[in-house]
Amino acid sequence: INPVIDQTRPEVVSEVFNDSNELKLTFNKAVDLTTFKASNVVVKDSTGKAVTNYGITVAEGYTGSSRTVTLRFSSNLKAGTYTVELSGLRDVTTLQNTMLTHTSTIVAKDGVAPKAVSVTGTANVYYVTFDKAMDVTTSASVLNPENYYLSYTQSNTNKVGKLPAGTNIVPINGDKGVII
Repeated sequence: INPVIDQTRPEVVSEVFNDSNELKLTFNKAVDLTTFKASNVVVKDSTGKAVTNYGITVAEGYTGSSRTVTLRFSSNLKAGTYTVELSGLRDVTTLQNTMLTHTSTIVAKDGVAPKAVSVTGTANVYYVTFDKAMDVTTSASVLNPENYYLSYTQSNTNKVGKLPAGTNIVPINGDKGVII
């Protein structure tokens, strides 16, 4: 029998960032979750400046061991590219090998649904204002009449349906509104 001491540091072998602001890291070996400290995670924006308006926890909790660690951000990151540096986790071997700093690049998307702020107008001209710039290039565009569903009263009769074919829609205010 030749005993061998495991001196291999834990390393990240895969990473997935999902829309619910969780970064799932898979390691080459089990890590001790009790060695996780939020202070060992540094998030930087695309300019390299540390982002500090959030908290980070391990989704699985702080006990036991696992080959996967899911870091959960307490609030949504603003849309953009970030680097996440993780260090300090140890494996579950007798030597408690400590990982080297691992850097992940994540892209946070704008996950907040837009809202129509106001609809004003009379007769056949209406202004719709949104709380953010809207898509004007794809089939989901605010310029596509098929994407509107309206209800109105005409001659004391309630009517519902899509805008008539050929309706002109013009973007205004930096794509934050339209004239229909």
